[in-house]
Amino acid sequence: GDAVDSVNLSTVTAYPGECSNEIRGLIAGNSHPGASNQIQFIELSLNNNALDFGDLSYTTLAPASCASSTRGIFCGGQTPSQAVTHIEFVTIMTTGDATDFGDMTSPRNNLGALSSNTRGIIYGGQASPQGTIQTIDYVTLASEGNGINFGNMNTGYVHSQGCSSSTRGVAMGDYNQSNTMSYVQIATTGNALDFGDLLVGRHTATCAA
Repeated sequence: GDAVDSVNLSTVTAYPGECSNEIRGLIAGNSHPGASNQIQFIELSLNNNALDFGDLSYTTLAPASCASSTRGIFCGGQTPSQAVTHIEFVTIMTTGDATDFGDMTSPRNNLGALSSNTRGIIYGGQASPQGTIQTIDYVTLASEGNGINFGNMNTGYVHSQGCSSSTRGVAMGDYNQSNTMSYVQIATTGNALDFGDLLVGRHTATCAA
């Protein structure tokens, strides 16, 4: 059936980082009308508008995020003149400001992220002002620490989105309206492999799993 109007965010929002467990959804950062450090949350089973959760330590646009059942991380973005390496985390079922998690292996914005319940995968994006990044980093969500090299994407992914099961992650969509999909085995390391193609090329795609 058709989608039903459910909730509203507290501000007009573009290119945020978003993540969830099965109870709450979190949204952080903004590209419209300008960069933001605000974190908002919604209760997924309720018909309530977004509420203030806390703040990131930095003002950013175009970050990425992923989550375990307990913890969400927000990474990268642009602040607003240059890409950053920051990774920060929150405990999803509380409220409060984000805490430093570590740093990615390189600064990047317009990147993608996906996760299992134990490991976060950070991929693609671009450095300021130009330059597509194919590097994949991984972090262990229950701990803190810097991103560790996982491998490389098989193509550049900018403004991409990822989704995942407990074992496999799939990246799709690109700034150039690519129809490419790539996958990784989350618990291992190695380069991404071709998964198949979308029916049509998509820019700034979004997906959920």
